[in-house]
Amino acid sequence: MLLYQNIISMTRYLVLMSLCLILPFQVVNGASILSFSRVDDFEIVESVHLDEATVIKGYTLTSSDEKLKLGILPDAVKGPTRIDIKILDPDIMIDSLPDDKTLLTPIYLFDVLNKEVYDNEKYYWFELQYDPGLAYLYSKSLYFYNKVADEWQPLPSQDIQWRLTVRALIHLPYARLAIFGDHGLMSQGKASWYSYEDCDCAASPDYPKGTQLLVTNADDTDRSVVVTINDWGPDRSVHPDRVIDLDKTAFAKIGDVSRGIINVLVEPYAAGEAVSGTEAGE
Repeated sequence: MLLYQNIISMTRYLVLMSLCLILPFQVVNGASILSFSRVDDFEIVESVHLDEATVIKGYTLTSSDEKLKLGILPDAVKGPTRIDIKILDPDIMIDSLPDDKTLLTPIYLFDVLNKEVYDNEKYYWFELQYDPGLAYLYSKSLYFYNKVADEWQPLPSQDIQWRLTVRALIHLPYARLAIFGDHGLMSQGKASWYSYEDCDCAASPDYPKGTQLLVTNADDTDRSVVVTINDWGPDRSVHPDRVIDLDKTAFAKIGDVSRGIINVLVEPYAAGEAVSGTEAGE
């Protein structure tokens, strides 16, 4: 609830800060751009008018808070059009928010106003940035609101954690978008090793630096090691089944270094817990 209230406060602050900003048309690489605020709907609107030349070569739009990027690929629309990106007040859609997910960003709306130029065989890409403090706390996906089903539905998306963004493709000319998260931390998967500081340490995309974790060989549960997170990784957009990367010293205590990868179980470690097999071969 506190996170949701913070998002509402942030959205309202952005609106209030931009109430008096009305920017004239500008020509940027063939696109005429107009930014303005709409007080009646309690939203911030960034409008871009794409001319024929810009449609042919493509264009990237950015929301007024610079958190959302919308990529219009070359020839993704079939003619000139205006495209809006709006930041909405979350209160507008509070009744639609899923109970089992946490809203992590403001709600954005994009709209290709000239529907006649929409090509349903083409797609647009989106990249939405989230707060750095959320990187380790949630499993994140980009969702769109399906008005027919009256529910938020996930898009096939990629959490690019090192960039603090979620990226997705969409084939719609109009949609409301937001990042939702849940506490879906990986507790089992594969672990590799790296040679870094020769310590009982590890890299994790789920837990912040300084966290102690108990890592157990899933195929030989008598062998475990307590590690301290001191780095970020592995990148799950590249290795979706990799739960953790262990320093070579820690890896050797629970597995054969020559194998390179082992199956492991990972859980937070409480000081004083008994640990079995902290030395390889025990």
